[in-house]
Amino acid sequence: RAALVRTGKPWVIENVMGAPMRQDLMLCGLMFDLMLFRHRKFEVSGFSVDQPKHIPHGDLRVQGYRHGAFREGESMGLYGGGGGKADLGKWQAAMGIFHTRNWHSLSEAIPPPYSQHVGTALMKKLLDRA
Repeated sequence: RAALVRTGKPWVIENVMGAPMRQDLMLCGLMFDLMLFRHRKFEVSGFSVDQPKHIPHGDLRVQGYRHGAFREGESMGLYGGGGGKADLGKWQAAMGIFHTRNWHSLSEAIPPPYSQHVGTALMKKLLDRA
């Protein structure tokens, strides 16, 4: 972070919800019509990003094993090693990422619509300065 600040350029850091960082933005898959619970927070400097409305998802069920029983669900929870949750193809479809078949890579990835949302705001800032 200190090195990023010293550059004087816009920057962004993404991490999981419990990470010790500022939360300037929070994104969830449902904000982008993804049937995906994947909350991520972003610390943003040098530009601003609109915060989409967080759609309540208390009534949606997550597909996979819960308390020893497999349940069908409308959404995916992508975290951990993949075991006990949805199958790999459903993870790929939920994320919109098909270039890898590695559970760990998918569990660590940022859904492309999140990157597009943040990247569009950054490009607007950079083009406004030109």
